[in-house]
Amino acid sequence: MRIFFYISKMHHFIPLKVYNKYLEAKPGTDSVKKRVAELSDKKNEKAKVANEVAVVKDVYRSNSHSTRLKKKQHLNLMDNYYSSGIGYGIGFGGDKCPYKGAVSFNATDGFVIAKGKAVVDLAFNSAFLVSANKTWFYNAYQAPPGANLDVSGIGYSESVTLGLFPVAVNNKNLSLAVGPMAGVNFYIISGNYSYGSIDSKITLCYGVKTNLYLGENVMFFMQLMLNAANTATLSDTYSGYSVPTNYNMLNIGIAYKFDTWW
Repeated sequence: MRIFFYISKMHHFIPLKVYNKYLEAKPGTDSVKKRVAELSDKKNEKAKVANEVAVVKDVYRSNSHSTRLKKKQHLNLMDNYYSSGIGYGIGFGGDKCPYKGAVSFNATDGFVIAKGKAVVDLAFNSAFLVSANKTWFYNAYQAPPGANLDVSGIGYSESVTLGLFPVAVNNKNLSLAVGPMAGVNFYIISGNYSYGSIDSKITLCYGVKTNLYLGENVMFFMQLMLNAANTATLSDTYSGYSVPTNYNMLNIGIAYKFDTWW
């Protein structure tokens, strides 16, 4: 009886297993049976709540991950890429421009940074310079009036530029990145060797470039390339001299874009 009295006074602090032990010794005690039933119900309810909480957490994590994944899938520009394409260039500078046009082949490595908010653009451009500007060549060679000066040759340029372009638009199927770029340009002018040779030129270049991404694989680009050099050096049999020259060019093109392994 003393044990039962102690249990009845302290029943709020006694675990279920103690009651079960007591019932093994005195199975006919109704008050203890009632308390065992109450504790069993509470234990089951606690386990049920814990299970529901675990299920809710799992659903939340799953939905959160799914939301982030869907958000990423709905952005057109999120991963690094490589592109290869062709373009056409238009020379600036009027009579100071040796060539009025260029046919270019372009390759670009794009590194998407800041969670798709900017692109580091490493571009390689090889161009054949066409549509020679006769006025520039006649002035450069100081050819006399009526001279039969053949300027049908094709020039060549090779440039490497690095740019940082903030992403202005990044939707499901369209992205737009615009920013500054700078690099080095190697420029060759095809001369008329009967009048003298024209030295090749290596110059720093800079400017602005725009990349327009349509879907996963199409990229349009427009690049205004300005060059630090403003002269060309001509050499003949007797002397050498400099000629005012404008190497600036606006390039427009299209490229095939695809994901890379890096």
